[in-house]
Amino acid sequence: MNKMRTNCKSIIYCLMWLSISAIFIACNSFGKNELYSLSIDNNNLYITMPHPTIGIAGINEVSWRGVDLDMVAEDVYNTLKKKHLSDIYSLYVKFEITSTDKYGNEEKNYKKVFLFKVPVEEVRKYKDSKYFGKSYNLSGKLYEAAFGKQNDNKEILDGVNPISVGEQQVDGDTAVAGEGPQKPAPKIRKASRASERTDWF
Repeated sequence: MNKMRTNCKSIIYCLMWLSISAIFIACNSFGKNELYSLSIDNNNLYITMPHPTIGIAGINEVSWRGVDLDMVAEDVYNTLKKKHLSDIYSLYVKFEITSTDKYGNEEKNYKKVFLFKVPVEEVRKYKDSKYFGKSYNLSGKLYEAAFGKQNDNKEILDGVNPISVGEQQVDGDTAVAGEGPQKPAPKIRKASRASERTDWF
């Protein structure tokens, strides 16, 4: 009788431990899935994620709002190497930008930026997602998509709102990673002396 009770207690403890573990895993997975998502439309792969910030967590420090870029690279890699996919895929990021109107209502807009094209057969040659992400510089492309090229964005380091710097299009045409806002072309002026500035071209 005592042996049966001991066995019953062991089974109950085991079931409780399994239930707690399952809940913990489910909560972790749910949290990760909330941060970013992948979707495929024709031959386009979209990464949807919050727009990162810079300088809020620390001086010149980029915050990806909890998104693990290594996990993003791994998911992109695993998605593209699936057997039923073929041909060349275009990779885009859709940054989610949340704002509040004057009535206090939350509004969401998306900034879509083209990152790069990748042949599926090429993806399958990589040993793992780390080599893939490094070869295509995925994290660097995501940075450029958010803030423009590092060398061209001194304004960011001077405290300008990081959300507005380098935004190419919101809910409009697709921009290309690394390209800042479109500015009118400067007027062309001929240099009359060798010492005269030549950066008008």
